[in-house]
Amino acid sequence: MGTDKICALTFDDGPDSILTPLVLDKLDKYDISATFFMVGSLINDGTKSVIKRIVGSRHEIGNHSWNYLQMDKMSGDLIKRYIDKTTDAIEKYTGVKPNFFRPPNLAVSQTMYDVIDLPFYQVTRHLI
Repeated sequence: MGTDKICALTFDDGPDSILTPLVLDKLDKYDISATFFMVGSLINDGTKSVIKRIVGSRHEIGNHSWNYLQMDKMSGDLIKRYIDKTTDAIEKYTGVKPNFFRPPNLAVSQTMYDVIDLPFYQVTRHLI
């Protein structure tokens, strides 16, 4: 294994019509790709142009649940419903299926692992 270091840039992002374009401007300026973990309830006609820009800039889209509520205490049925609704919204507005899920507030449970059929993308912090 080499000594190269890799960094994945991710955003737990709305999408938001005001803030997301500011992030995209910086990413474009430095020719950087990122993953945007989207909240399903914020994916709609009001954010359609921002979503189109994200996809057009070849950024990756991830599932960040329907409404950003912590899911670790939810029932399996509710968790599945929130994930499926978000995936459906992502597919409707982007034409792509998300490859990853990031849990809101990084809260997880065994139930979540059992019912969510996406790889979990969780943040780890390492001090250098």
